[in-house]
Amino acid sequence: MIVGLKITCHDKTNAENLQTYCEAAQFMAQWFTAQDGAGGKESPELFDEFRANVCELMKSGAAGNG
Repeated sequence: MIVGLKITCHDKTNAENLQTYCEAAQFMAQWFTAQDGAGGKESPELFDEFRANVCELMKSGAAGNG
């Protein structure tokens, strides 16, 4: 279990989706740390790349509200 995350979500968001969110955050933190230096990018740059990828997916139609 991850402690200390602040997550904004709808009141009706189910526990499974919250668990998935926490697991994804933990995985991505480990990923950026492990990939530090890949392609000449440090962890913060890799996070920026990931954020850009997520935004592209959102623009392409990913939707939902939990």
